[in-house]
Amino acid sequence: MELGTGCRILPGVLCAHCADACDQLGIDRMRWVGTSMGNVIGMTTATTTLKDRISHLVINDVGLTPMTAAIERIKAYAGNPAHFHTVTK
Repeated sequence: MELGTGCRILPGVLCAHCADACDQLGIDRMRWVGTSMGNVIGMTTATTTLKDRISHLVINDVGLTPMTAAIERIKAYAGNPAHFHTVTK
């Protein structure tokens, strides 16, 4: 099957392929740099299949339009970092 115009690519499937490739190559820790689809895969794998392996995530040119609720949530905490009494919280 050719992945091209008109073909729907699911990030979850690509994340599973990335995790499998890392397993086969013996990659335990990595820094992920993604552009465009690489962002989507990086953000998804960093929170799912590779969450314990990605130490740094750099994203560029996501190209997605954030949902209004997400923008409002970010605006609520941007510039107001959380303060914790201990490191474990």
